Amino acid sequence: MGGKLLAEALIACHKNSIAAGGKRFALKQFIAGRNRLEIEGSQALAKAFEIIGTLEVIRMPQNGIRPPGIEALAIAFVRNRNLRVIDLNDNTITTAAQKLASAIEKLAKLEIINLESSLIRTKGAIAVARAIVSHKNLQELYLGCNDMHTEGGLEVARAVKNMPSLKVLDLNGNCFGLDGIDEVRSVLENKSFINQMAFR
Repeated sequence: MGGKLLAEALIACHKNSIAAGGKRFALKQFIAGRNRLEIEGSQALAKAFEIIGTLEVIRMPQNGIRPPGIEALAIAFVRNRNLRVIDLNDNTITTAAQKLASAIEKLAKLEIINLESSLIRTKGAIAVARAIVSHKNLQELYLGCNDMHTEGGLEVARAVKNMPSLKVLDLNGNCFGLDGIDEVRSVLENKSFINQMAFR
């Protein structure tokens, strides 16, 4: 209910600013963590984000958002072309990973992507890796604790190994095993952050 009310308020602000003919309502950051937005709240906010279109930072960690909500947000993200930060950590992405990756691919200004503890799994990791391969501004990528196997880790590693902008890569807490860790490290041996990465 709270998410819906907030979304309605944001849409009203946007409409009122247009009606007043003054300075456009240009929201740049939206941060709402641990608010139990779940599916309905996230879908309502996604609609507001689509209408506003000026967001640069969206952080919605630990909100119980499941795939239908993630898919709605992915559509909204594409309407906000200046997005620099997407933080959806500790939600449940699973089957929405491909749609989210498709949105990420279109957002060339992204600097931070945090999908940690969101169950993107191996298929999702591969989709995200392929989405970011041409990104030139990405600085931080968090994909830890995602039930990802070595195949996904290697795809991510190959995507970022020649990405000079990337300073932080978190693949901690995935299902690589010792051999998988060695394989991923081998791909990333030229990166300056290799010794800072923690694997379990």
